[in-house]
Amino acid sequence: MLTGLSLIHSPSKKLKFKWLLSRFQNNEKENFDITGAYLFGDRDFDNTSTTFGEIVNPLGAGLYQNYARNELKIRVLHAAHKGSVEKGKHFIQWGAGVEQTNISDKLQQFEYRDSAGYSLPYVPDSLPLFYAQNNSISLDIVKLSGYVQDNLHFSQNNSDVGR
Repeated sequence: MLTGLSLIHSPSKKLKFKWLLSRFQNNEKENFDITGAYLFGDRDFDNTSTTFGEIVNPLGAGLYQNYARNELKIRVLHAAHKGSVEKGKHFIQWGAGVEQTNISDKLQQFEYRDSAGYSLPYVPDSLPLFYAQNNSISLDIVKLSGYVQDNLHFSQNNSDVGR
């Protein structure tokens, strides 16, 4: 979601002020559960049999599971002021701004693999996961910016300079 506001004030023809405010926010969630199971063994290849194509002598089973609950939040706030003044041959412009960014990222995911009753990687008397990640990070950033610029008019006609 992005929202913004700007305000312009011209106290005179040669003096202008501008104030800017904006906010951006984004929330993302990623959730998934993927599970697969399989059975392996001797298959019936007799096409006259009622069990044709089925496993008639199971030797083992396996399981695969992939799980995630991830969340990313971003918020950006920005405030700025800009201005300009015209004095004789000078056209002076200035600006200053501040921006604050907050990022929060949470990862909670794992992958489990089981083949014929043995968890992969195999560790006796344990149930290890093939892959696991449970992390959280927050990042706060503040940026300051500013400038001053002077444009000089070198001709007699002020309309030669684009503004």
